[in-house]
Amino acid sequence: MKKSFFLCMGMMLLSTIGLTSCNNDDDETPVEVSGVEKAQDQLIGSWNLIEEMNGQGIVTIFESGEVVFTFSKNNELKIDGINEEKSPFRFQTSHYLCATIDGSNLNQGVKTGILLNEFSSTFYIIDFKDDKLFLYRNNEEIIDGEGYTFQRVSTEPNLNPHPSSRK
Repeated sequence: MKKSFFLCMGMMLLSTIGLTSCNNDDDETPVEVSGVEKAQDQLIGSWNLIEEMNGQGIVTIFESGEVVFTFSKNNELKIDGINEEKSPFRFQTSHYLCATIDGSNLNQGVKTGILLNEFSSTFYIIDFKDDKLFLYRNNEEIIDGEGYTFQRVSTEPNLNPHPSSRK
């Protein structure tokens, strides 16, 4: 009788140990952020166009407020400013799209690109450095490549940055 009692107790002990887990389910696993998600987060806010490189060695400098890009969290892009005649972009409100571009066939690696509106077929490569945004056209981040440099104005999207200053 004593033997079967200890046998039952041993079985219960083993089943209890077997059902116990060493893993803590409360641990939060960090979620890896893709290049697209990271770029979308960094884009949010207003940006002054400060420089255009036309791909032929000519650089056009823009004054603060002449051309302003404002990216919102709902993928809305407003291009506005005070000098539409000088702007390389039409002043408009549209929806932008970020995506991954595989440039491995050009030894460029995988990059994040952006379509500035839903009707465009031109992808720009996105790059950030400090408070600057760089858009390069057609993977041309080389000397005299076509591209644009922007300076961050704010991290809050103000979709009407210059309501009364348009000429």
